[in-house]
Amino acid sequence: MDERERSRQRRQTEAYKTYHREYGRARYHAKKSEETPEQREARLEYQRQYRERNREALAVKRRDRQKREYRADPEKHKARAQRWKDQNPERVRELQHRYQEANRERINQRSRDWYAANKERASAQNRHRRLARYGLTEEEYRVLLESQAGRCAICGSPEAVRGKPEARFRVDHDHKTGAVRGLLCLNCNSGLGQFGDDPGLLIAAADYLTSLSSGATSTRSSAA
Repeated sequence: MDERERSRQRRQTEAYKTYHREYGRARYHAKKSEETPEQREARLEYQRQYRERNREALAVKRRDRQKREYRADPEKHKARAQRWKDQNPERVRELQHRYQEANRERINQRSRDWYAANKERASAQNRHRRLARYGLTEEEYRVLLESQAGRCAICGSPEAVRGKPEARFRVDHDHKTGAVRGLLCLNCNSGLGQFGDDPGLLIAAADYLTSLSSGATSTRSSAA
């Protein structure tokens, strides 16, 4: 049998399968339209029992069919999935939450494994996200640091050794407007936060320390 004959037989076979499938569907729907309520309930019950008995096999067949359909036209399925997500945001959040709750340990372990294998990349991504919160890029951060001569805007200490994220300067910003004010070391940034960014309190604290220092000097002079 030559290739042409085999091709003709394949086409006939596919045509027969298509006809048989469509004919079977037509007969099925015709019978459904004629069935009594008792017959309909019996059919639905049979289908439920069949699905229950063959749950795993049906799931495998469904996944295989979905994979074939996706490979045939991936862009179509991506667009359909995105439309469904856009139309059902609450359902998406619910499914994500359920998945995370059911797979929390596996997700955490996968994150730990990825971090162990990609520490530098993870550090760069974290830093990018932190700067993005203040509307800064890495280049804009570098320019701001150079404008401060590489030192904290308050105490003048230099930025710590590269590679230690906890020692990098913090981005100081106005909590009301979000505007970036400068770069501070951890101690100075924390100090401003503890005083609520209130200049009056900072001046009062400075006066307090100055008065104590003057009092201590006077006491030492009297003792001498």
